[in-house]
Amino acid sequence: MQNSNWVDINKLAEILGFNVETLRRSCANNKYINRFKKSGKYKHYEIDITSLPENYLNKYYKYFEKDNNFIRQNRYYLPTPIFARAKR
Repeated sequence: MQNSNWVDINKLAEILGFNVETLRRSCANNKYINRFKKSGKYKHYEIDITSLPENYLNKYYKYFEKDNNFIRQNRYYLPTPIFARAKR
């Protein structure tokens, strides 16, 4: 994805706990700002995250905040093998 405002509906469905088909129908009904790329007979939808309701946005940002906190807390131990890590 070129712009970080666009999110693939497969990833968004995983984060929000929705079915992909539900999001696809919402896109087809113009509920959200979306775009699609046609690949053969399939359409790959992307949704502009700014068009999502506030509660969905909060859930979306919390998902990535949780991942970033894990990486930030463990960044010193990730490249080292287990036997070389400091004991607490």
